[in-house]
Amino acid sequence: MKKFLLALFYFTIVVRIFPQGKISEREIKLSGKYYWGEGIGATAQDAQKDALLNLQYKISVTISASSSSQMSENSQGIQSSFSKNIRMFSTLKLKGVEYFQKERSDKKIQVDAYLSKEKYKKLITEISNDVIDRVKLAEKKEREEGLISAIPLYYRAYLNTFYSPEPIPYNSVTYHQDYNNVRFFLATKVRSYLTELTITQDSISVDPSTPDLITIFLNVTYLKANVSNVEIAFNLPGNPKQRVEKGRTKIFLYSQPSNIFTDYEVNLNILFEDNSDLEDFNKQFGITEKQKIRLDFSRLVKFDFKAKLLPDSSLEFDPVVKNLSVSSVEWNFGSGATSNDSKAIYRFSDGKPHKVTLVVNNLKNLKVTKLIDKTGKVLEKEVFNSAKNKVELNPVVKELLSRKTFDTIIELLKNFKDQGKLLFSLHSEDFFDIARCYGIVVDPTSRRVVALLTPGKTKRKDILTNTIVNDIREKFKGKGIIWFQLN
Repeated sequence: MKKFLLALFYFTIVVRIFPQGKISEREIKLSGKYYWGEGIGATAQDAQKDALLNLQYKISVTISASSSSQMSENSQGIQSSFSKNIRMFSTLKLKGVEYFQKERSDKKIQVDAYLSKEKYKKLITEISNDVIDRVKLAEKKEREEGLISAIPLYYRAYLNTFYSPEPIPYNSVTYHQDYNNVRFFLATKVRSYLTELTITQDSISVDPSTPDLITIFLNVTYLKANVSNVEIAFNLPGNPKQRVEKGRTKIFLYSQPSNIFTDYEVNLNILFEDNSDLEDFNKQFGITEKQKIRLDFSRLVKFDFKAKLLPDSSLEFDPVVKNLSVSSVEWNFGSGATSNDSKAIYRFSDGKPHKVTLVVNNLKNLKVTKLIDKTGKVLEKEVFNSAKNKVELNPVVKELLSRKTFDTIIELLKNFKDQGKLLFSLHSEDFFDIARCYGIVVDPTSRRVVALLTPGKTKRKDILTNTIVNDIREKFKGKGIIWFQLN
């Protein structure tokens, strides 16, 4: 509670208007002991606001000039620009700012906002120590209870870093690694967690009275364990966030699907409920990761067609669909004749049964074929779907395929190595025949797994995207590759 109140206090502006004589404008601006900014306005309040913004800007420029070479994380493949911190700093409010006010000849108010460099240095030290204490507590909780329990602490520590306009160095006890900026460590931790979440469909339902509102029930897990500290929403305009509770949640679609199996992008973020100023940081700098999920609407979507005999002996064909958004239909009457009319009329001139096919939305899995006689009677029926036979992967490869980030895949590789199931290395020369090895490609910036390559001499298949890679060096330039060979 003490740290929480301290964090809140960082956002308190101490306003004191000093009478002339106690401290002079000359001393503020020429002594070199103060950061200062000027503001002019019709009212004292407007002038103070402008003065504070000017003060913040000047401090940020000073910090930028002295720290521009300190923000690279080359060893981790990260290049951080300090300009990002400058933009962030413009949103901050400083503790201990004082004001000097005077009237101008044009009747406007001029205010000088100033902060002693000694107070500023003390403030930054207090903020830095507070953040480091929070991160240490989060690492301790992760070691004792696991990452799921620690993630809220990591995220709160991440938000607290925005109280400081300067990077906060940190040495991770868990990873035995020095970071020039703890914000990088915390952001990577949170992003990796969100990326590693597994989202699976449980069930789908629709209220017949509102067919355009579809409720999708989802399971959300982290390495097979249920989570409760995240929010999820479709990446669609106006789609509301939904809380995940004990690995369960439900999200809503406000339109009918156009296919049986449809891929949707969802946004994931850490659940954060706080009435403090950290909520402002969460709105501006909150971490959101995107994932794609495939939804199966086969229990909802129904598609068929019916044939009706007309008085002139021709047949009227009419699609019968349910819970499906139809943008196009295509009829094939088995004689070379086709139609794109929603309701099509055709006569079997030879009097023989015809194979009539309906394709909806130009999709092969929304296709139904019926053998129909001249009266419209159905003799045979064939419905196609999009289920495809999948190649069964080695259980070790299949398990590795389920991991999405560098940290979790390295952990799993170490476990499999200890079990004698594989050997792995970052160096291809460690293997007698690299053509027999699989390759896990990782983006060093996001630490995401971007490809899993099958063994091969020249061409390899990327199992993640089901594509062929002809030139690994060209395709994955700038990426890292972890090689492993099954025992």
